[in-house]
Amino acid sequence: MSDEVKKYAAIEISSKSVKLVYGYSLEGEVFVLHALESRVNALDGGVVVESDSLTAAIKRVVLNANETLGVIINEVLLAVPPMGLTVVAERSMTNTISQEVQQIDIDNCISQLKKLRMADGLKIIDVVPYQYSLDNNDILNDAPIGRKSSSISVSATIYAMDKQLVDGYVRAIEVAGLKVKRIVSAPFATALYLTDIEHVISSGSSYYLLNIGSDITTLNQITQKTIVSSSKCWKFGSDKITERLMERFELSYKDANMLKEKYGIDKSPSFKVHVFKELTLTDIGECIKESILPLVNSIKKQVTDWNGNETKYLPVVLTGGGTCLYGLKELLEKEIQLSIIDVTPYSFGARSKSYQNCLGLIKYASKYIRTEADFSLEATPISRVAPKEGRRQEMVDYDINEEL
Repeated sequence: MSDEVKKYAAIEISSKSVKLVYGYSLEGEVFVLHALESRVNALDGGVVVESDSLTAAIKRVVLNANETLGVIINEVLLAVPPMGLTVVAERSMTNTISQEVQQIDIDNCISQLKKLRMADGLKIIDVVPYQYSLDNNDILNDAPIGRKSSSISVSATIYAMDKQLVDGYVRAIEVAGLKVKRIVSAPFATALYLTDIEHVISSGSSYYLLNIGSDITTLNQITQKTIVSSSKCWKFGSDKITERLMERFELSYKDANMLKEKYGIDKSPSFKVHVFKELTLTDIGECIKESILPLVNSIKKQVTDWNGNETKYLPVVLTGGGTCLYGLKELLEKEIQLSIIDVTPYSFGARSKSYQNCLGLIKYASKYIRTEADFSLEATPISRVAPKEGRRQEMVDYDINEEL
């Protein structure tokens, strides 16, 4: 492998763990050199409540990667859950410096968008360009470096989140002795990773992305392959299923979790078989189904609320460790009446749904992060600017404590 290939460390902080993937992207494919997960109960509803424990978990996964690979990781890419995510569609324009589009011209436009004034308490975490316009009315999806034009207009998606929530993640990483190179909304990272999954892209450029974690479930509407256009969140995760099994059958957490992961919503045989003590597959399956149906009904209602003529029959793509529940795909197909696509990551070394966001981060880095010296949007020099009024739409707002 060439030394010119840039390698990245990607971290996701979820409700019950810290995940790290170290690798690189080449020709659209993500190659994993190291992947590790460290369990930690440091979040509540996405908010950091145990910063010391979280920092210790971050140190563990980074130290393990350093020792295993013989590298020194000092900066990371960070995926954050879409808690209170606000999405803004905006456009900026600048005159080109040399009558030919250069990278600095695009940087100037992005810098303007990075400084866009948001509502109080919101922090812009990312600006992702998706369309470029030149003065001859040419509209392009890829950066038109080298094209002749006296001006360039960049249309971008701006992702913003609650400042205190984001700062809690960043602070824990910085206390661990690391620098956060870029913050990315988790559903955008996953959507970017899925652009090379054939049975996802063959279904069209829009779909619903369902992520069930241990504590939180998010549903995102993805348009134009990667843009997060709508989002919803519920404080429900796979741990709720485990807790219901514990309460119903007076089980330990270990036994209840084992039954959930081993049997899920299984189709019971025609004869009664005790698979654990006095419990049958029917007992286990009905309890799990009962615990998850309120979430399924909320998902169905949200999809209906979002539905228009163009989104009525969009498929639902499953991601997150909680969607590994046996029988979930069939239950969703029956209740929601939409096509359900179950995806397993193709990257050898991290073939678990729980790593999809980190894999997407590495793909993001190869596509959007410049390989030269570190680039700060705030420090970008602004050339002659002739901004046009952007088309702005705030798309997302929800309450994490909403009852199912």
